[in-house]
Amino acid sequence: MGKLSNKDLETIIGCVKKDFRVVIPPTIGYDAGVHLLHGKYVAVATDPCTDVPEDWFGWLLINYAASDVALFGAKPEFCTINLLGPIGTKPEVSRIS
Repeated sequence: MGKLSNKDLETIIGCVKKDFRVVIPPTIGYDAGVHLLHGKYVAVATDPCTDVPEDWFGWLLINYAASDVALFGAKPEFCTINLLGPIGTKPEVSRIS
């Protein structure tokens, strides 16, 4: 399991139905996009947090996505989290306090 090749990712992204509310659509190399929701522009990002020191996991989990949103010039206010773990990972490993 790992990241898809650019070719496979382009194939999947190409299947996404076009919608005027998607201002900046998914593209290769970007973990964020911009959407028009109820008259407001919203930058949304998700980014897996892998191969990082356990002590930094929670901080990096939040800040990876926040930095992607900030690169669009938006203020990070909410967070989407992408938790990945190998098969058999116990739930207590992902507790963020």
